[in-house]
Amino acid sequence: MKQRSQIPDRVIQQRVAQQLTRHGIRLPSEVHVEVRHGQVFLSGKIEFEMQRKAAIHAATAVNGVSKVVDQMAVMRNTIGGWHTQHH
Repeated sequence: MKQRSQIPDRVIQQRVAQQLTRHGIRLPSEVHVEVRHGQVFLSGKIEFEMQRKAAIHAATAVNGVSKVVDQMAVMRNTIGGWHTQHH
């Protein structure tokens, strides 16, 4: 992750949201982005594990992000139906 700079949290939040959208993750319906002192908190529900990894990677790549905290729940399609797996 990149070193913390003096980029305001609201700017980081906007940039993370843009990166997530570029990776096909719609906001705010799937993933919620909160930024506090350069730390990005990703929460909400995401359909596949690969989307979770893409979201973390996208947020990590944004200049000014010091840490990404994954609070997303991955929805998995199982034989018995849908269930939620928290990370």
